[in-house]
Amino acid sequence: MPASKTGPAAPAAWIFPHRQNWRSVTVLITATTIFLLVAYALAPSLPPRIGWENGPIENLQVALLLVGGVLALREAYRAEQPVRRCVWWIVAPFWFALALRELSWGATMMVPLSVDSVTGPVFSSSQQLLYKWAVAPVLGFLLAVMAVAAVRWRIDRLLPLLWRQGGLPWLELGLFGICMMVSAATEGHMGLHVPGLDAGASQILEEFAELVAYFFLLLGQWRMRRVLGRCAGSAQGRA
Repeated sequence: MPASKTGPAAPAAWIFPHRQNWRSVTVLITATTIFLLVAYALAPSLPPRIGWENGPIENLQVALLLVGGVLALREAYRAEQPVRRCVWWIVAPFWFALALRELSWGATMMVPLSVDSVTGPVFSSSQQLLYKWAVAPVLGFLLAVMAVAAVRWRIDRLLPLLWRQGGLPWLELGLFGICMMVSAATEGHMGLHVPGLDAGASQILEEFAELVAYFFLLLGQWRMRRVLGRCAGSAQGRA
C-alpha cells in the first residue's frame, strides 16, 4: 500500500524512497558477497602479478578513480546553482586524492626499491619522494578550503533534499566500508585476518576488494547526481 501523502514516511523510505530500490539493495549486497567469495576462492590460483603495485587491478582502480573525478568536475561545470556547483567542487578532489594515494603519491612512477617474486615491486613514498613531507599539509589545506566553501555556500541546505529523495548514498558507502574492511583484513590491520591465503593471494584479494569499493563510490556519486539533476529539472519546469 502506498504511503500516505500527509502522514510521515517510514524511516526506510527516507533512504530508499522507491519500492523498486529494495530490489537494488538485495542485488547489490548479494553481488558484493558473491564477488568477494569468488575472489577469495580464485585468488590462490591466479598469477600473483595481477595483484602487484602497478599491476592490472591497481591500474584499473586508478582509472576508476580518475573517471569519478572527471565526472564530478563535469557536474561542477554543468551545475547552474552555486550550491550544487560547490558540492561537486568538493567531491572532485577526493577522487583525485584517492587516485594519488593508490599511486603512493607518485612513488610507483619511480624505480622500485626491490622486487619480490610473490608480492612484486616495493615502493616507499617516504623514502623515494622528496615532497612526501608536503602531502599531509596540502591535503589538510584542501580540506580546510572545502570546509570553508561548504559553509560559505550552505551545502547543508541540500541535505534534506537528498535525504527525502533518496540521494544520500548510504548503501553504497556501507558497501564501500565493508570492502575496505576486507582489504584491511588481508593486510592484518585492525586485528582482522583472512585465513587460508598466502601473501600473493592476500594481495590479490586486497586489490579486488578495493576495486569494488571504489566502484561503490562511483555508484554513490551517480545516485547523488541523478537526484540533484532530477530536482534541478523539476525546479526549471516550475519556473
